[in-house]
Amino acid sequence: HAGERLQPSDLFFQPWNESISHTQQTMPQYSADMGRVFSRYLRSAVRSARPSGRDPADAWATMMRGGHHAENTDTGEQYWVSNDREEWWVNNGGVVVGSDTGASPAVNENWNRLVLRGQ
Repeated sequence: HAGERLQPSDLFFQPWNESISHTQQTMPQYSADMGRVFSRYLRSAVRSARPSGRDPADAWATMMRGGHHAENTDTGEQYWVSNDREEWWVNNGGVVVGSDTGASPAVNENWNRLVLRGQ
């Protein structure tokens, strides 16, 4: 029996084959959906960039990188901040906090609003 080959059953490969089949079926729709999302974002970036003089390619790159460079104009220090907040603040201790309210994070500390590059 030493010369016999080991043959895995078809059941062994079934999950693998199902996974490949599922990927092949869903990828065209996923690609089409992502194409629509990116196209809409790019059109929006171009529209919003034109009045401000901002480069649409920079808006696209910012979205793809998931963040912005932001500057403390009082000190010139640069920070990398994510896209998930409308504005960012830094205190004297170098703590960076995001906000969507338009108000500084706390009244008992000295907060400076960061300026997002390109805005």
